[in-house]
Amino acid sequence: MKTYAKEIKFRFFDRPRHEQYREWFDQHRSDYKETLEDFILFNQNLIDAISKFDKSITKSNLQGKDCIPRLNRDLRFAKDKSPYKTYFYAIINEGRRKSGKAGYLIVLSPGECYIGAGAFSQNLSGCS
Repeated sequence: MKTYAKEIKFRFFDRPRHEQYREWFDQHRSDYKETLEDFILFNQNLIDAISKFDKSITKSNLQGKDCIPRLNRDLRFAKDKSPYKTYFYAIINEGRRKSGKAGYLIVLSPGECYIGAGAFSQNLSGCS
């Protein structure tokens, strides 16, 4: 039987909220890289599993790293000015994460996991 996931070590995210600064990130870059590698492997295994029943994912030749956005947050309009996300997430769909096509979402952080499927669009034309 194939193992689809190993334990992801969230050492990088296991920190006080006030430790959201570049200096701290630089000091813990190895923890971040280890956690990211674990998540990329988990994500690739998830893509392989989804490909068994969703042929659009099979045809897209997605790699685990292709579906993971960067860790830095967009702070332009945010009330919370923390520069880094406190979780990893992946958007798995046929056209890669910025395509706007329907797909699968997984969000992982220490002690939490969210899984979803569907489409998101800010284009409201056609909605009634």
